[in-house]
Amino acid sequence: MKHIYKHGNQFWYQRAVPEKFHSILGVKNLKVSLKTNKLFVAIKRSKLQALEHKKLFNNLKNKSENFFLKFMIDKKIDIKRFQIKFNDDFEDFVSNEFLNYDGSINNFNESLNLNKKDSIENQLFDRQQLCPNLSTYFDYFFLKEYKFKPNQLFKFKTSLKFFLDNCPDKIIDSYTENDLKLFINSLQHIELANKKKIEYCMYEIFSFACKKYNIKSNPFKRLKSQINKNKESEKIISYHELLQIKNYCLSNESLYTFLLAAMINTGCNIKELIGLCFNDVYFDNFQSFLIIRSNSKRQIKNLYKIRSIPLTGLSLWGMKKIFSKVNIDKINQDKNFYKLVEKKIKNILFEYTE
Repeated sequence: MKHIYKHGNQFWYQRAVPEKFHSILGVKNLKVSLKTNKLFVAIKRSKLQALEHKKLFNNLKNKSENFFLKFMIDKKIDIKRFQIKFNDDFEDFVSNEFLNYDGSINNFNESLNLNKKDSIENQLFDRQQLCPNLSTYFDYFFLKEYKFKPNQLFKFKTSLKFFLDNCPDKIIDSYTENDLKLFINSLQHIELANKKKIEYCMYEIFSFACKKYNIKSNPFKRLKSQINKNKESEKIISYHELLQIKNYCLSNESLYTFLLAAMINTGCNIKELIGLCFNDVYFDNFQSFLIIRSNSKRQIKNLYKIRSIPLTGLSLWGMKKIFSKVNIDKINQDKNFYKLVEKKIKNILFEYTE
């Protein structure tokens, strides 16, 4: 925290003037109010102000001796030209700590150690410095330290945005069960797949914060048990149901049944199969296979999605039918075709599975 000090309810910037410039500038120290009581904002503003003063010192250093003498006599150097005027950016830490989002009083008084002689003001500022707001922690710490899997960063960003749209942005260790309830209620109108992603991302964000700042009480621990409960409730398609789907595909030949048949044994999704070209599939009496990769029709951005998959049984039958009876180029050009295929396949699965 270079050049920063706290005075009263706000942070200030202070920097010593090099001795050789004392007579020119007429001051030994430069002070600027950072107009904030947030530590992370003060750090950002002090760095900006330091750059301006560095320009001032470099300008003075590069001028000739005559330039110095002239300004020593005129004394017209305006230091304020190199001083940034910041807008007020204060946060009411007292309200945040003592009141919940709905205005009810929280249990902050239980966390205060009444045996200490420190004032409440000092404890509030100490807590804010040690543990930042959720949004600040995410931008400055979580994004840099968390080990993301491929294509996972966007999910975390959208999940946090959803959370902050429905819950307050507070100091991390001040979140309570009420915030968790508010978050869970906001998920009621979200699709199940997206709901699971948001729950998982928020649980990871808070768990990572608890480890980093040694937070013992994490109300969002309940999310983990809820996520595990959702996983346990997922049903697996039985052998009997797979047999029904197979018989339906063989007796009702269409593009939808061909794609569904190809999905069953390969594990590919609809988009991967629709984006295939002739060069991506190899048919042979010994071993047939398909390759999921980038081609002229589509780009595979995730390296982990690129793979070779053997074609056997029903999937081999489906792929042969697709390439012998379907115009692949026409399908790949139709942007709305994917949604239609997805709807048809879902209807088949709903009819023949539980």
